[in-house]
Amino acid sequence: MSHLPCPEWKNEQEPFDKLDSIVRAAESIYEFIQRQNQKKNLLNHGHLKGWHAKLFSGVVPVPYYAGNYRSTEPRHPCLNVDNQVNGVRGAPFQDVLKKMTEFSELLASTTLDTDKFVASQKSAELRLKAAAQLAALAAGRLIQVHPFLNGNGRIARLTADFFFNRYGFRMPFFIPRPGTLGVDAEYGPASQSAMLGDFNPLFRYFVVLMAR
Repeated sequence: MSHLPCPEWKNEQEPFDKLDSIVRAAESIYEFIQRQNQKKNLLNHGHLKGWHAKLFSGVVPVPYYAGNYRSTEPRHPCLNVDNQVNGVRGAPFQDVLKKMTEFSELLASTTLDTDKFVASQKSAELRLKAAAQLAALAAGRLIQVHPFLNGNGRIARLTADFFFNRYGFRMPFFIPRPGTLGVDAEYGPASQSAMLGDFNPLFRYFVVLMAR
């Protein structure tokens, strides 16, 4: 079935007058993060879809771009696509749902293991490294799969914030200005490595970032 050309969605195309909606949405997500961590609830990929919908519903050029994965869903033909960053492809759109379901299962088991480890440690350094390891796994896997048409990096950084908050550390990517989840020049190479399946640079970046 033919359909109209799919409008591009790029960060620089997000209407400036609507960027404050991202900040307001992020504030509600941070409240959610704190509530979930107080209860020690687990994060799953459904939460991430909800975050994406909250953040971007006011700025996307097509409504269903917000809160939906790239997929084979015929109602969302503009999401039946592959994507790439600097020539490195995310998961094929046909595989995204399966990979995100598997990601949820891995995240649940790894979070429970990390909860036990952190609770047994008196060393703040070891607790921080454990939090950074889980944050790198979660954010790195999201970056590698790249499940959404856009906004993957911002959701990945919110996910890292979730796990640092869970273990009592500050949230390094708390939004500093409209439309952003602040990063520095060192984040780019670490993110690029994650696209290739190597999460170690992201782990080292997180440890250094949190130690500053």
